[in-house]
Amino acid sequence: MIKMKRKSVILLPLFFILLLMVACDTGKINEYDETLRSGTTTEKLMAIRALEVLGSGKVVLPLMGALEDDERDVRADAALALGRLKATKAFDAIVDLLGDDDHVVRFGAVMGLEALGDPRAIESLKALLDDDDDTLRKAVEEAIEKLEK
Repeated sequence: MIKMKRKSVILLPLFFILLLMVACDTGKINEYDETLRSGTTTEKLMAIRALEVLGSGKVVLPLMGALEDDERDVRADAALALGRLKATKAFDAIVDLLGDDDHVVRFGAVMGLEALGDPRAIESLKALLDDDDDTLRKAVEEAIEKLEK
C-alpha cells in the first residue's frame, strides 16, 4: 500500500481546483500575457498552464510570445501547450524551436509537434534523429511514428 502524506493529498487537488477557477475567467488572458512578459519563471509556467486550461483561440498569441522567452522551461512548456491546443497557427514557430541550442527546448518542441499532429513536421523532426541526446532521439522517433499514421 502506498502511503502519502495527508497534506500533499489535500493540497495538490486544491491547487488544481484553484488553477481551474482562475483559468476559467476569460478576463484574465491579459493578466496572463503580462505575466508571461514580466513574471518570474515559476509565474510564467503557471500562466502557461492557466492559458492551456482556458484553451480559447485568444490564448495562442500570448503562448506564441512565450516561445521567445529567455528561460528554456518557458519556451519548452509553451511549445507543448500550443501543440496540445492544436494551435496550427504556431506550427512554424514550434518548428523553429527544433533548432534551439537547449535540448530541453528541442524536446518541448518535439512533444508540441507530436501533440499538434501535423505530418508536415516529419521532415523537420528527421533532422534531430542524430541529436546527441538519447531521450530526445527516442522522442523524435516516437513523434515521427505517430505523425506517419
